[in-house]
Amino acid sequence: MRSLRRSFATWFSPARRAAARTLVLLAGASCLTPTSACSDASSDPDSGAGPGGSSSGGPLPDGSVGDGAAEEGGALPEEGQPVCTKTGYCWELPYVGAHLTSIHGASAGAIWAVGANGTILASRSGGAAWRKVEAGTDVDLHAVFALDATHAYAAGENGTVLTWDGKSWSATQPVPGASLRAVWAADPAAVWAVGWLPAPNATTPRQGVIARYDGTSWTRVSGAFPALASVHGASASSVWAVGGPLGSPSIHRWNGAAWAPVDLSGLLPILYDRAAATGAWGVAEDEALFTIGGRYETGTIVRWKAGTWTLDHEGDRLMDGGFGVGPGGVPWALGDPPRAYDEAATPRWKAVDTKRTFADVRALWSTANKTIAAGDYGLLTPIDELVPRPGVVLRSSLREPWTLSDAGLFRLVGTTWKHEPMPGRVSYEYFSDAVQQSDTDVDVITRVYRNPSTSDELASYRVHHFDGATWSTLTIPPPSTTFRSPHIFARTTTGERWFVSSAGLARTSATGTTLDLPTCAGASATWPTSVAWVHAFGNVVLAGVTASTQGAVRILRFSGNTCAAEPISGFATRNHTMSFRAIAGTSADDVWVVVDDRFINVTEGTSEILHFTGGTWSPVARPSGTKSVTSIAVEAGRVWLVTDAGAFEWTGTTFAALDTGTPKAIGFAASWTRDAAHPRLLANGGMILTKR
Repeated sequence: MRSLRRSFATWFSPARRAAARTLVLLAGASCLTPTSACSDASSDPDSGAGPGGSSSGGPLPDGSVGDGAAEEGGALPEEGQPVCTKTGYCWELPYVGAHLTSIHGASAGAIWAVGANGTILASRSGGAAWRKVEAGTDVDLHAVFALDATHAYAAGENGTVLTWDGKSWSATQPVPGASLRAVWAADPAAVWAVGWLPAPNATTPRQGVIARYDGTSWTRVSGAFPALASVHGASASSVWAVGGPLGSPSIHRWNGAAWAPVDLSGLLPILYDRAAATGAWGVAEDEALFTIGGRYETGTIVRWKAGTWTLDHEGDRLMDGGFGVGPGGVPWALGDPPRAYDEAATPRWKAVDTKRTFADVRALWSTANKTIAAGDYGLLTPIDELVPRPGVVLRSSLREPWTLSDAGLFRLVGTTWKHEPMPGRVSYEYFSDAVQQSDTDVDVITRVYRNPSTSDELASYRVHHFDGATWSTLTIPPPSTTFRSPHIFARTTTGERWFVSSAGLARTSATGTTLDLPTCAGASATWPTSVAWVHAFGNVVLAGVTASTQGAVRILRFSGNTCAAEPISGFATRNHTMSFRAIAGTSADDVWVVVDDRFINVTEGTSEILHFTGGTWSPVARPSGTKSVTSIAVEAGRVWLVTDAGAFEWTGTTFAALDTGTPKAIGFAASWTRDAAHPRLLANGGMILTKR
C-alpha cells in the first residue's frame, strides 16, 4: 500500500491541542495526460464545472446569458485550461500560482484579477473560470479597474501602468521607480493611479505620486503629496486620494480642475488610532467613505459629507486597499472579518459570515449574487466557499482531496470545497488525525474531554469511519488517566488501530475497544513515553522513538506479536533533540524518513533524511542549500522531497532540484503523486501544482 504520512509530534503537543489541526488527506482528481484533453466533467471547458467552469453561450452567475464574446465587442480570451508554467507544471487550485492583490469587473462577463510577477487573469463567466492573459511585464501588479469590456487599467511596481483596449494590454511608465498601489477611472479619459516613490533614507518619508490617463497617454501630476494608498471617486469631478505616513492620515480631493488637501480638523478628534488612511470610496459628489488603518490591530471607517466628518465604524483590523465591491456595487470594507456596507442596517457596517482561510484575502468584487475573494497564494474563489487552512498531504492513491480541521471536514468536489458532515460528534470533541485506505475507507480519530477547562481529563478516543456513503463511530476508553491526547494514528490492513499519545504507544484489535500497551524487546525501559510517530505498511508497523539527549533514535518494527529495535547509523552520539517529521515508502522494506535535528535550547534546527533498504537504516545527504525538509513522497521507485528551498527528486545517488517554473515567493509544504510520472506539490497557501 503506497502512502505518504506526516508525523509532526510537536504540532500535536498538549499545549497546542486547542489550535486547529489541518490535514490534507488525499490527492485531487485531475487530468494528467500531457497532450490530450481531459475527458471528465471537471476539466471540460463547456461542462460548467471544474477548470472549464461556465463557457460561451451558457448562463452567467448573475443570471445573464453569455454569447461567447465579452460584452460590447470585447475579446476576452477563452477559458477552460489550467495555468501552467513554462516547465510543464500546472496549477489546479485555483489555477494560478501567484499572490493576487486586486480584482475588479465591469460585469460578470468582464472580470480581471492581478497580482505578483505580472499576473493578469480574466473571467467572462462570473468568476466560475479564469484564463491567464499576457501582461507584457513581470512586475508586481497591485490594482486593477474595469470600466467595460474594452477599457480596463492596472498599476504596479516600477511606475508601471497597463491599459486594456479589448484585445491586449499595453504597458507604460509615467513615474519610473514608483510603487503604484491603486487605480480608478470615471471614464476612458479620466483615469487615476496613485502610489509612492521609495524613501531615500530611513528618516525621510516616502513621496506620493499621482498619474493621470486622458484617453491617449499617461502623465504624472505635479505637486507634493504624501505616500498614497488608494484612489476612488463618484465622478470625474469628485475623486479622492488617501494615504499618509503612519500616525498622520492624509486625504486629497480632485474637484475637476486641481488636487487639494482636505481639512481634517473635524476628523482627527474622533479617531482613537490615527495611523494612516488606507482606503477611499466616493459615494456621491459631496459624500465619501474612508478607512483609517490602525497601528494596534484596529481600524476605523469614517464618512465625509458636505464638509462634516462622522464615525461609521471602529474596532476591526482594516487592510491596505480599504474597500472591495459588494453585491449591488456597495462598498465592503476589507478587514478581519470583512464588513459589508448596508445603509439600512444597524449597525451600519455588518460582519460578513466568512471562514478563516488558507490565505489572506486582499480584494473583493461581486456579481449580483456572488462575492469573489482574491488574495495570497492565488486565492480566487467565492467568499462563501473559503475553507480552513490545509496542512500536509497524507496519502497519494485517491482522487479527491479532503481537509480536516477543528472547523470541520471538507472534501474537494470539482473546484469547490464541500463540507462533509460527520454525524455523532459530541461536546468537547476535537480532531486529532486521520488515515485513508481507499476512496471508501476513511478513519478520523478524535479525542473527547470531560471538561473543556481541564483538557487533560481525556474521556475517550473516538474513531469515525466513513465507508463512502455513511459514517459509523467506535468509542475507545483510554487505558489510564496518564494516556492523554492521541495525536498520531495508524491502521494495518487487518484492521489493528495504533495510537501515539503523550504517554506512549497503544493499539486495539480490528473490532475491539480495549487498548493494550505493546512491549518491545531491545528497546529501553522508557521507550513508550518517547514514541514520536507510528506508521503501518500493510501489517508491519513502524514506530519512531527519540530522546532529548545523545540522539537516542530508534525505529521499532512490529510484525504480529514480535518487535525489534533498529538503531540508525550516524545518530548514536549526537547530543541533540530529535523528532520525526515525515515518512513514506512503497513497503516496510523500502522506507524514507525525515528527522528534525534540533540543538538543545535552539528553536531553529535542520532536517536529516534516513533511508531503510537492504535491512539497514542509513542517512542520506540533504540537497545542497537546504535546511529543513517538510515532506517526502515515494512512488514506483521515484522519490520527491519538499524543502525550504524548493522541491527535489531522487536520482539514485542524490536529490536534484525540480524546475517548477514558479516564483520564489511560492514555497511548498508537501509532495505526493498520482502516478510515477506526475509528481504533485502542495503550495504553502493550499494550491496544488501538478507535472503534466
